[in-house]
This record gives sequence, structure tokens and C-alpha cells, in this order.
Amino acid sequence: MAKSPRRRTDTIIPMRSTNEVEPRHPVASAGSVNDASSDLIARRAFELYSQRGCKHGHDLDDWLQAERELLSAEVAIA
Repeated sequence: MAKSPRRRTDTIIPMRSTNEVEPRHPVASAGSVNDASSDLIARRAFELYSQRGCKHGHDLDDWLQAERELLSAEVAIA
């Protein structure tokens, strides 16, 4: 049986430092909502996912829809 070729180790990939905070979601990192709102958006996005029958592949659509709903509700209140 032939040996597999050895992997290159001369390429260094920089890692994030422990001080850097990873955003919860790409949309949340855009700065359009605060942390409390992003929790509400996440809950609503999960509701949309559940209503769809828990079918994968629409997470971004669910997140954006939930964000639109929340932002339109905030505008209606103001």
C-alpha cells in the first residue's frame, strides 16, 4: 500500500487572539442591531425555521426576515 504524500507545514495560518470576539451571526456584525435585539432576531429566526418544518438551507433568509420584522416593529413604535 502506498504512503500518502506528506502535508506541507511551511504555510502558517494566523489564528485569532483570545481577545477578539467572534460575532454571533454575519448580519449581527454589521452593527445594525444591539445584542438584545440580536437575541430577539435569533428567536424569531428560529420560529421561522420551525414553521418551515426545520428544513435546512434558509438560515440567512430566516435571519434577514426576522431582522426586517423587528426593525419595522421598532419604526412603528417610534
